[in-house]
Amino acid sequence: MTEEQEVVAAEGTTPQQQTWTLLYRPAGGQHSLRFLVAGGEHDAASGFDIPDLTEIGFAGGLTTGRGLFFLYGLVTSRIQVVRAESHEAAPRSEVTTAVIPGATASDGTALRTFVLLRPPIEDVSALAGLDRAGQVVQRIPFPGRGGQS
Repeated sequence: MTEEQEVVAAEGTTPQQQTWTLLYRPAGGQHSLRFLVAGGEHDAASGFDIPDLTEIGFAGGLTTGRGLFFLYGLVTSRIQVVRAESHEAAPRSEVTTAVIPGATASDGTALRTFVLLRPPIEDVSALAGLDRAGQVVQRIPFPGRGGQS
């Protein structure tokens, strides 16, 4: 993949039938993501120092009560599922990660991507990455949201 080439990493449709697209581009040794909803940029993020700093790099809209929560990001090749955890009364959401063709982490292994959409009434307290066996590789609690599930 060339340095400036932007590729579609994932795409789908919200429950309200709006299309969304996650775009990936290598950016000077780091990684850049743009999240589009209905063709317009909803959010963008870059960096994601994977795996040197973390195995899960994420961004997204987490503003309670204003539409869906969009959680998206990059993970190492050993993370097969990303799970958003909530307080005890709310369900967990999880999604299988997908390989981005030609995208690699700093150690040369393949990068995977994920997109989670959640209703605004559900507070996300943590994000967890699971391996093929369902074991937690990394769990990131969100400050002020309990961090427990």
